[in-house]
Amino acid sequence: ADVPVSLQAAATYGLVCARGFSALPMLGVLLTRAEPEIRNAALRAARDLEGPEVSVALVQVLSQLTPEMQVQVAGVLQDRGDAGARAGLERLAAADTPAVRLAAVRALAALGDGTNVAPLLGALARGGVEAQAAGVTLRALPGDGVDEALLAALRSAAGTQRAVLADLVSDRGIAAAKPLLLHDAGGGDATVARAAAQGLGGLADPADVPALLGLLLDAQSPEVARALEQSV
Repeated sequence: ADVPVSLQAAATYGLVCARGFSALPMLGVLLTRAEPEIRNAALRAARDLEGPEVSVALVQVLSQLTPEMQVQVAGVLQDRGDAGARAGLERLAAADTPAVRLAAVRALAALGDGTNVAPLLGALARGGVEAQAAGVTLRALPGDGVDEALLAALRSAAGTQRAVLADLVSDRGIAAAKPLLLHDAGGGDATVARAAAQGLGGLADPADVPALLGLLLDAQSPEVARALEQSV
């Protein structure tokens, strides 16, 4: 008689957990099975198994999976928090499927560092939900080099992306961004000028008051002027 899929799933979970490290080569096969119950059992086992080798094994099979399963595996990697998954998640963050990219960006928020800024900036530039998730991640991302990478991005950005980055560097309290924001607050791009003026509210100190007053007198729009007033 055929064994019910529910029993197969329970056996799958128990077998993978019992075998531990030696079961890792099975994950790729199990995660590509047609039965969702089997795939979900493998995912639960992958989440519960201990050791960074599990995350490495998951990353190795990512390219073999459907976008739906890639989203779920990204969630498992996020929960596991193993640094060895970063490279695989960076690749997912550039995938063709928006849902996959979003899952990867969210996972990088849990285990990213300064080396993950580039894919997050890519997500930021795409706009929409991905950009929102990337912005949340970049505001809190730890690690050496994050502030420097954001400053470099701000210097080379233009238009809406530059405005978004102005807000971001201000939220992170990157004092080295102040000269760039002072320059942009007096520029001709109204969106960028307003964002820069608002950003200065979190970075300016008493020594900057003369410069802010000069910008206020020359403000190109009421919105920029109001933002500068709040920064003085």
